[in-house]
Amino acid sequence: MPLACIIFAEAKAALGNLKTGFHCARLHHLIYMMRILFLFFGLLAAYTGACAQFLIDGRKMLYDSRTNTYLVAAGSAVSGSAFTCNVTMEHGWHSLSIEGNGVGDSYTFTGAEGGKRFPFSVTDSLNRVVSAALAFTSLPVIHLSGVFGYDYQPAVFTLYDTGVQTLEAVAKWRGGSTNTPDKHKRNYKIKFGADHSFFGFRSDNGWILDAGQADLFRVRNRVATELWNDMARRPYYAGEEPGALTGVRGRMVEVFLNDEYAGIYCFTECMDRKQLKLKKYEKATGAVRGGLWKSGGYGSSLMWSVGGGYDNTSGTWDVFEAKYPELDDVDTTDFSTLYNAISFVANSSDADFESQVSDYFDLPVVIDYYILLCVLNAADNIGKNMYWAVYDKKKDKKLTLAVWDLDCTAGQRWVEHYLPGASSPGYNLGINLNLLERLIRLDVGRFSDSVIARYRELRRSVLSADSLSARYRAYFEAMRASGADSREEERWSGDSDIGGAVLDLRAEADYIHDWFARHIDYLDNHRFTDSFFSGITSARVTAAPSVYHNMNGQRVSSPRKGVYIYRGRKYVVN
Repeated sequence: MPLACIIFAEAKAALGNLKTGFHCARLHHLIYMMRILFLFFGLLAAYTGACAQFLIDGRKMLYDSRTNTYLVAAGSAVSGSAFTCNVTMEHGWHSLSIEGNGVGDSYTFTGAEGGKRFPFSVTDSLNRVVSAALAFTSLPVIHLSGVFGYDYQPAVFTLYDTGVQTLEAVAKWRGGSTNTPDKHKRNYKIKFGADHSFFGFRSDNGWILDAGQADLFRVRNRVATELWNDMARRPYYAGEEPGALTGVRGRMVEVFLNDEYAGIYCFTECMDRKQLKLKKYEKATGAVRGGLWKSGGYGSSLMWSVGGGYDNTSGTWDVFEAKYPELDDVDTTDFSTLYNAISFVANSSDADFESQVSDYFDLPVVIDYYILLCVLNAADNIGKNMYWAVYDKKKDKKLTLAVWDLDCTAGQRWVEHYLPGASSPGYNLGINLNLLERLIRLDVGRFSDSVIARYRELRRSVLSADSLSARYRAYFEAMRASGADSREEERWSGDSDIGGAVLDLRAEADYIHDWFARHIDYLDNHRFTDSFFSGITSARVTAAPSVYHNMNGQRVSSPRKGVYIYRGRKYVVN
């Protein structure tokens, strides 16, 4: 139902109650809704008055009051040196001139690629001349109108892409450290009244606008999540749920908030039960089957100890938040599977850990996550900023994982405030997640061999230095071609969200390219080597074994410095 209809229905009900003389609690709600209505139409009037004096190929122009610039989402048209557009004047507007040229029913724009601005002037019905500039983008554009804060408020969502889609919604700010009062480029959670699909992704009523707030490249989280989606093995229950995804999909867009350009965002799916295809809560019996928990900090997420007892009537335990089932939908959630798994890692004997850890954790996915942490130097995703999930606790207690919030990766320099040297390509990232520490120290099921074999397999494809760099470079080229890079830099360079740093997306793309070239070399020679996982730092062989092999399985007659195998054990000769 349209927002205005809802408000007028509320008004009719409230007035009816007033006639009967009863106290009307709905009247307070009516007043609130009327305020929203007046604000909505005020914003709409201001926006309509400021914008869209003419249409370009039937496309509405979006106005940025900060720069007095209009932006048109023109898609693939912004790819050549010149393109001709139909021009349609709105009622009362006339005498359009672009670049000093009088315009009739069409106009040929030259050099629109890369954010070029075309000055124009146009006259309104009162013969007032309006002067501004016009630019084009090949990226989709989202316009979000409303009043935003920590709680959901009514909003109008419009997506400009191959067509135009307008939907009523509610929206709010979202995030943890990105959502404090001093922040400016906010993340947004948007909810619609029904499920909708965008860009070929899943159909759902909940979506996220990720700002890349502290990322000097703005798209590190998007690229890192796509890397994970391409490299990670399927969760243990994929045979039953082939559509399960352990990372979200997203699309880079440009965003307007009311009449102000807000910059480059990633419009993404939510990580939730639906994404992971977990078994649903049984409402009839109250039985919990699938479970999902997000870690927002350290503490028990590192698994060295287990926090105090959990309370299933609370939505949080220790640093974890119950994401499914949520207390908004059920009377009690269930932390037991997560709690028991962490307690097992923290308290089990070495013998029990070796024999039972695969019952508690999806080890192939854990191996891939360990590699991802090392490849990206993901210092903010060790225990924190990750999801743990159980598919169906009625059948299996095994936890798998999903990734989240990977913006502090690939040499992100603001991490230096917390871990000096951490952005260096040669930084030895300490993985102090006890699950991984014990797997490596005890070499459970020849864990080290499995990690090295998997790393070397991935190095031949998605983890080659060229392939990694190309992912980031492709996003930069898309932003450059659309002009979004210069608009983002103009809007946010020097902002306190990035510590006053200067945004230079081209320089950041070059920095990431160089970082990966040196970082992968470091990993090949210092991290994913047999001696690193052996735990041996030095040794001497005084009488060489009679038969030994190098790490490629080749028999060696005269050992030199290096690591060798003799009767199934590793030796270091120095």
